[in-house]
Amino acid sequence: MEQKLQTLEKEATKLQDRIREYKVQISAVMMTSCAHRSRELAQRSVNELSDLRLQVRQNESRLNQVFREKQSLQRTLLDRLHPSGIKRI
Repeated sequence: MEQKLQTLEKEATKLQDRIREYKVQISAVMMTSCAHRSRELAQRSVNELSDLRLQVRQNESRLNQVFREKQSLQRTLLDRLHPSGIKRI
């Protein structure tokens, strides 16, 4: 169980890093898209923004799932440490 917890923590860190990278890319695309005069290049930038934003949403969703799994696992570990059933406040 502790190994699973470490795995989830590593995955959460990777997801957070990836989300930050996507957000940096979004900023860069937005800055360059403003400079594009041609409609085709501007549309390509809009499409790229949509793709990057989708990646951010998917990664944030997975990150939330990882956090929930981690909390559940931590609760289970605490329950095993306290077999008397003492609940923490």
